[in-house]
Amino acid sequence: MPGCLLPVCTRGSLGDRRKGLRPSGRRPVKISVCRCVWHRRSSSWTSRSFLPCWCPVRFGDRGTRGFTLTRHDASGYDVGRPGWTRDLSVSPRTQRSCPNSGASTPEVRMRKSLAVLGATLLTIATSVLTAVSPASAATTATGLHISGRDIVEGNGQTFVMRGISHAHVWFPSQTSSFANIKAQGANTVRVVLGSGKRWGPSTDVANVVSQCKRNRLICVLEVHDTTGYGQDGAAATLDEAVSFWIGQKHNLVGQESYVVINIGNEPIGNNNPGQWTNATANAVRRMRANGFQNLLMVDAPNWGQDQDHVMRDNAQTVWNADSLHNTVFSVHMYAIYNTASSITSYFDAFKAKGLPLVVGEFGWHFDSGQVDDQTVMSQTVARGIGYLGWSWAGNNDSRLDMTNNFNPGQLTTWGRRIINGPNGIKATAKEASVYSHG
Repeated sequence: MPGCLLPVCTRGSLGDRRKGLRPSGRRPVKISVCRCVWHRRSSSWTSRSFLPCWCPVRFGDRGTRGFTLTRHDASGYDVGRPGWTRDLSVSPRTQRSCPNSGASTPEVRMRKSLAVLGATLLTIATSVLTAVSPASAATTATGLHISGRDIVEGNGQTFVMRGISHAHVWFPSQTSSFANIKAQGANTVRVVLGSGKRWGPSTDVANVVSQCKRNRLICVLEVHDTTGYGQDGAAATLDEAVSFWIGQKHNLVGQESYVVINIGNEPIGNNNPGQWTNATANAVRRMRANGFQNLLMVDAPNWGQDQDHVMRDNAQTVWNADSLHNTVFSVHMYAIYNTASSITSYFDAFKAKGLPLVVGEFGWHFDSGQVDDQTVMSQTVARGIGYLGWSWAGNNDSRLDMTNNFNPGQLTTWGRRIINGPNGIKATAKEASVYSHG
């Protein structure tokens, strides 16, 4: 074959490589090359035409065409092209074999091209598998997590909450309620805890989790002390609630398949509900910074009802604050939601945003106001949204009790509606697959 010229690329900025030859206004470039770049067309050094290099290493679009020298200095190197210095150890007039001289044969060129193609495809495949978004990463996590707008289990099975709240912090001796709630067909129990600011502190979290698992229930744990912060002067902040969770971390790590952390119940009242966004985003960030990987649940302001639509309109900000994108939003539906349109329009808004939502509390009467509980249940069933009714027993307003004095044999009107109704718990709940498949 003809002899080779052996240019050297120094893989630095243009200014570093060819000081004084940088065209005005051009940015430095970095290129990777083999050491055999131009093959001479003839053995005569005076030739101004060179064949392109057919080595596997290419130079972007120019590399697929090769280069043709039109101007060179006395040593044979093109001074008009940036990025090159000559190899002073090789005389430009010396005839030597190119290190890639085999590339001159069609067979070798084909083998090298196939090798490059294979390496390129492998790189692309690896990039596709490893470069995932935070939301996608969450879908590979162990335990309950968000996929799209759905809650799914670690095995990818969709899980729709159908459950009941239990006021454990006020009635800690009523541990039989876990089994009784399960017996009604529920797949979830939302357990009221206290951080110590107003109630508690709940020091039996490990036992609560054990009770949930023993009765094959998904356990939603909530700190109730935050209720109405900003309007109720005794309420705790979300930051204080996070401190409680951090203190309970040893009871919650490893329970991601069974435990959802509802950071704080109804954390903002009606005074300045706009503070909800930053307070909730910061709480989520702090939970993740402290190593919690559980599915998080965040309640709306306005005592959970979000009538000012702060959560609806700012949920994306909170979602973005979660490095795992593993947060579900919870609205509490009481007297504000007394018409079908008020319920469906709220659900539609979250559907349009592509964000996950559950009805974390609702009743059929509240403060002498009727709640359209039938639409809440029928629409959540139709849309695959979870619901958690308030509550098993122990309310000051007995119309919110599902049982009389915690007796599962004495269901109230509300208990019969939510448990035995056409869209109630018995008709629609499916047990979490973690209990049947492990």
